[in-house]
Amino acid sequence: MELPQPLCEKAGIETGDRVELEMRVASEELPAELAELLASDALAKKAWERLSASSRRMVREHVAAAKQTETRARRAEAAVARMKE
Repeated sequence: MELPQPLCEKAGIETGDRVELEMRVASEELPAELAELLASDALAKKAWERLSASSRRMVREHVAAAKQTETRARRAEAAVARMKE
């Protein structure tokens, strides 16, 4: 398996090192800010449902990655606006 150099440095591993990996299915739970917008806007909900699974995952992860509630809310609002265009 190939990993980017910055990730290897952060993990403290080098080429040839043996590591253990834990694989798990990514959560499909929506961040609350995104879920609320989709629940309150029928057009946004339809647009969300038309997105491919990988596009939904990208949006979900982008919104969820924000540490502050305000940032998650802004990202969710921007994503919904783009979906409805």
